[in-house]
Order: sequence, then C-alpha cells, then structure tokens
Amino acid sequence: MLIIRVNKKNIHIHKIIFETSCKSLKNKDNYCWEVSMIEWINQKNRVGVVSLYQTNMTFNSVATESILNAYKVQIGVDEKNDLIVKPISKERFDRGDIDPSGLYDVAIKKSYSRISSTFLLSTIANKLHIRLGSSPYKMDSIWDEENGYLIVKKEGQI
Repeated sequence: MLIIRVNKKNIHIHKIIFETSCKSLKNKDNYCWEVSMIEWINQKNRVGVVSLYQTNMTFNSVATESILNAYKVQIGVDEKNDLIVKPISKERFDRGDIDPSGLYDVAIKKSYSRISSTFLLSTIANKLHIRLGSSPYKMDSIWDEENGYLIVKKEGQI
C-alpha cells in the first residue's frame, strides 16, 4: 500500500509502513490518501494446453493464439525436456534458410489447432520418455515473448 501525503509545500509518498496510516499523518496542513497496489490481470498471461496423442498434437484456443499466423512451425526439445514450438512466417520460409524437412504444417480451426505427424509424435515421446496413446498427454504451455516461441512444459503435465 502507498500512502500519499500532500501539504501546501510538498508531496510525500510513503511505501508500506505498518506504523504509518493516514490518521497519523493528517492534520490541518496535510491531506492524505491510501492507495492500494493493484496487480492487473492480463489475458495474455493465461496458460495454454497442448495435448499429445500418438498421431498429433492439439493446441487449445489459448495455445493456438501464439501460432495463429504461422505458415509452418519448427518443433524442438530444450535441455529441460520442454517442447519448443516456433512459428515460421511465409516470408521467413521463402528466404530458404530453414530446412523444410524440419517444418510442420499447422491446421488452425476456430477453437483449436493441430499438428499431425506420427513420426513427430513418436520422436517427441522417445525424447521426453513418455508413452502416448489414445488418451491425451496434456501439458501446460506459455508464450515466450522474448524468444518468439511457445514453451510446452513437460513438468506442467496435467
């Protein structure tokens, strides 16, 4: 909480001080307001969910937002065994500096998106030491703004 004290000459801002309150600061020359610290809730900070199956990976609507404008995606595994999904634009693809065999198509629907590749999902299952079947292996995901990719957390398995 911030306490703002104003008198005719100065403005004083007090950070959280347990002994201080507006009552103790008020007098005929001071005006005082208590201001609570507010943490605003941002929709972009929502956690997405990626579901892995034997033949495809499905992104819920939150996770889809990060790859919505992708022409293709690159998929990798980092040192923490998290999946990295990097959207690739048409312009970047057309430059020709990325091996096309390492890129995957994304089918984007109204409320989800999907990458279908039995080879890809088999490789992911082996690298992450997980077993995929007809029931989904669900993992949390979060967009990494600084690096421009989606992190799918192995430890965030639901």
